[in-house]
Amino acid sequence: MKTDFFKKMALASFALTLVACSGDDDEKTETQEDLVEQITMSSDMDEAADDILYIIENQYEEQSTGGRNQNTNQFLPECATVTATASGGTWEAVVDFGTTGCQMPNGNILKGIIAISGTTDFAAMSQTINYSFEDFYHNNRLIEGDRHVVRVLENENGNPQSTIELDLSVTFANGAVATRQGERVWEWIEGVNTMFNPLDNVYLVTGMWITTFPDNSLTTEISTPLRVEITCPHIVEGSVNFSTNSNALVLDYGDGNCDNTATVSINGGEESTIFLGN
Repeated sequence: MKTDFFKKMALASFALTLVACSGDDDEKTETQEDLVEQITMSSDMDEAADDILYIIENQYEEQSTGGRNQNTNQFLPECATVTATASGGTWEAVVDFGTTGCQMPNGNILKGIIAISGTTDFAAMSQTINYSFEDFYHNNRLIEGDRHVVRVLENENGNPQSTIELDLSVTFANGAVATRQGERVWEWIEGVNTMFNPLDNVYLVTGMWITTFPDNSLTTEISTPLRVEITCPHIVEGSVNFSTNSNALVLDYGDGNCDNTATVSINGGEESTIFLGN
């Protein structure tokens, strides 16, 4: 789900044309290549949302330890600067990646500012963390919108969990604009007891959202939780269901290895291997 996701796809077997009705008098023709392109754009947005949550979690941990967690700051590249303040029971961290771009540990390039804020009641079982953007780019895609993350210290499995409410607009390098609404739920399953080393964190991600493109929309639901390892540039395990008005796609990330391949099938057809770019 990382930089230039799916740009090197093998599309040789995707030759059929699918027709979806969009009204009594209008027909919208969707080729399988169209559908894969939409999955590509959707996955780019996934990538951005996940990196945003990485940064939010990082700054929450930094604030909750009163700045004593020096290893937490090591998660951010040296070119990023953080201005943190606390007053009246609230904290704010402004993370500035500059205008030329900073490379994250997973290889993604970020530019611009994320502003993050919450309350200083870190003992609360649940806390709402707000975030917003200023000229923020993720791999040269402009990210706009502001929303919040609901973080709980323990879910039903006894693990920390964060639910990121998605209300994003992404402008791609070619000028195309896509919007998204929904949520992604992150359960922190490994690395909890070594919080001073954020690079060993592992999460299981679930959720459902709708991505709207200029011509149609794509409904997405995680069918098997996605395993996200913070040092791997790609999702390592899990599957996602996509649907349009009349077409269904399944994306499978594999068996847990950190590699650059996944499989995709359309309308129950034969699976094809795709290559995840970096």
